[in-house]
Amino acid sequence: MSPMVGAAPIFLMWCFGRDVSGQWRALGWSLAVGASAICIGFVGWRWWLIYRAAMLDADRAYDERIKYTLPPEYRDTESAGEVRRRKAREKLRKG
Repeated sequence: MSPMVGAAPIFLMWCFGRDVSGQWRALGWSLAVGASAICIGFVGWRWWLIYRAAMLDADRAYDERIKYTLPPEYRDTESAGEVRRRKAREKLRKG
């Protein structure tokens, strides 16, 4: 078995009990790449949801508590996320 076979078609080699041909090797790699793409997409999607939730929590904490611990001239400021949401709402109303 050559080192170029790698880990992707191991299941196929186990099923057939011998080294796989080029056609089966290509199929094994295709399945491995497809499964990897699905996994990376799912992990990326979950990361994005967790990131958005964390940013919303941080914005909420700033608006509710943190800005009042700053000097008085900063107490009327908004969090960056709130500014972005307000501008998006204004843009929807106008257009």
